Amino acid sequence: MHAGNPLSSPRVLLKHLQSEFVYVEADEDAGREHVQRLLKHLRTCQGGRRHASYEQHLEHLENIKDRAIFVYFGDDPASEFACLSTVLIPGEPLVFDFESAEHELQARNLLRRCAKVIGCDIALERRDDPMP
Repeated sequence: MHAGNPLSSPRVLLKHLQSEFVYVEADEDAGREHVQRLLKHLRTCQGGRRHASYEQHLEHLENIKDRAIFVYFGDDPASEFACLSTVLIPGEPLVFDFESAEHELQARNLLRRCAKVIGCDIALERRDDPMP
């Protein structure tokens, strides 16, 4: 990613989110802990079959883990469905998990606004194996 891409900087992403949403809560410790859990999970799942690109990805995550920021944002923090959360990790796509199908449906407008404010596309993907 080039330096002008907001996904390369969690702080820039955070500023974009703060400009769009009424409520934004950020936690650097939670972001770092998430990346550490992700690294542990990736190392455990991969076992001994490691490729150069996989090792590069692990090295990238190890190098940027202290820059990751957990963020919780939306329009109404008291609402069960009017907020989203994700971890802003330099150079990594944003991943959102939904509490239920209703949450996913209700939060689609927030997701669209998030994508628009940071200049990204949305790719919907179902995961049966949640990451830590």
